[in-house]
This record gives sequence, structure tokens and C-alpha cells, in this order.
Amino acid sequence: HHLGQRLESDKMALYGRISLFIFLLILNVCIHQSHCMYEDQIGSFDWHQNYVGKAKFIYVDQSSHSSRRLVIGSHSGAVATLNARTGAIVWRQVMERQDGQLNALLHKNKVLVSVSSQGRLFRRWDLNSGNILWESSLPMQSLSHKTLQSCIGTVGWKDGCIDSVTNDEVIATLIKNTLLLHSAGSGTIIKRIDLPHSNKMKYFAIYATKDRIYIVGAEDQLRLAILSYQRNTGVLSEQRYVQCPWISSIETSCLVIDGTLICTDISSESLQTINLPSKAESFQTHSLLVMDKFRSILPNLSYTL
Repeated sequence: HHLGQRLESDKMALYGRISLFIFLLILNVCIHQSHCMYEDQIGSFDWHQNYVGKAKFIYVDQSSHSSRRLVIGSHSGAVATLNARTGAIVWRQVMERQDGQLNALLHKNKVLVSVSSQGRLFRRWDLNSGNILWESSLPMQSLSHKTLQSCIGTVGWKDGCIDSVTNDEVIATLIKNTLLLHSAGSGTIIKRIDLPHSNKMKYFAIYATKDRIYIVGAEDQLRLAILSYQRNTGVLSEQRYVQCPWISSIETSCLVIDGTLICTDISSESLQTINLPSKAESFQTHSLLVMDKFRSILPNLSYTL
């Protein structure tokens, strides 16, 4: 009787060891086959949508009657509006990771458009809700691939720049040596204009008003061409050349602010300015040489500029 009990006990112990071995084997296999996800990959890190990222584009939007808003485009591919008083996020949209970074963001009047994936995604956003009003693409592959100097003073990326006319009806893009006019309502291309002298002219800036679109190009950094196109018809209405032998590099020496092209003249320590909508055919010189007792005003001047 005792022998039978002992055999039964040994049998149960053997079954226990076998069960433990099988359990450990299964556990080992499961551990080796398991995969982990970081909290930001499943959204738990930013589940409350409190992050925008490092700002790349910033605009002040005053169209809201309740309070001013800041329109932000970040290096992380986020487009958002913030309450300027509290800093709270009004709305936020994040670009798809596979579409690359946010290349350009333009806010002018009631128009908010973004360019990402080097022109493959061209979107207009609703300022109040953050919804996409339309999505299109810029015909990057079908345009000329001549060398283009980076856009200055206007919203641009390495292949083009963009502006909107003041009546919010047309969005103009300058890509390579081609001017495209888009419907602000649908994003479709309503006019395509091949710019003149593209074999020797490098166009780098665009500025739009209510009825005119101005394009600026450089010829061997010796003179600038200022072209004026009618917004409705796309007809070239004016073309003038301005001498600028003092420009060392357009990319680092010039910018456009409110329709005025401003360039630095290192040799004479001065600013050279010309208003694009005007009929001026030469730059105006503004000396930067200031007496010591007036140097305290320079920070204010630079802030205004």
C-alpha cells in the first residue's frame, strides 16, 4: 500500500516537472517573439494633444473677433492655432510621417495653405476649425528643372515660393521659372505662365496684391528684373530692370517685406530698397552709419524691419 502511494506521488511530481518545463518553454518562445511599442507610437505620450513642436512658421491671425490667434507650423509637421493670450491650442493637425516635413505655410487674410512632401501635398485649411478645405498637388515633375535661387522674403521652400492675392481669390506659386495661379476655392490651376528669359534669369521672389502679381528675378547678380502680371488675365503688364552690382548673394542679402525688396550693401554699409508696385527703376540708399549717441535706436529699427 505504501509502495503504491509512493509511486503515485512520484508520478504526480513528474507530471508537475513536465508541466513546468512546458510552461517555461512556451513563456520563453513568447518572450522572444514579443514586440514593444513606445508610448508616442501608440499616441499615449500625446494623447491629450498638447504638443506642437519647434516653431518653423509663425503668423498672427487677427481675423477672429474674440481674440488674436497665433498660426504655427512646426518642424514636427504640425499645423495649429494657439490662443495668443493663454497659449491654449485651438486646433491642431499633424502631417503624415511618410509625407515628409512641412515645407511652407502661408497665412494671408483668411487664406491658410501648406506645402509638404516637396509640393506633393498642397492643402488649404479652415482657420476656425482646422479642417482641410481642399487638397491638391503641385506639378513639380512637369516644370522646368533649371536652377532656382531660394525664395526670399516670401513663403518658400527649396523648389518654389507662394503668396496669395489680397482678395483671397487666387493663390500664386512660383516654381522654378513658372508662375501658377490657383483658385483659392478649389486649389485647381487656372493659369500657367512660363516666365521670360528663363535661360539666363533666376526668379526668386513673388509678391501679390489685389490685382497684380510681382515676380523678381536676378541676372548674374548684376541686375534685377521686376515683372508685373495682371491677376485676372495673367498678362504681363510691366517689365523693368534695376541695376544692382553691389549684391553679393541674393539668398543672404535680400528679403521682401510688404512689397518692398530690401538688400544689404556691405561695401557702403547701407540698405538698398525698392518698392515692387512702384515705377521706380533704381534702389534707394539708406545709410547704416549712425553716430554713437544714436546707437540706442538700432534695436528698435531692426525690430521694425
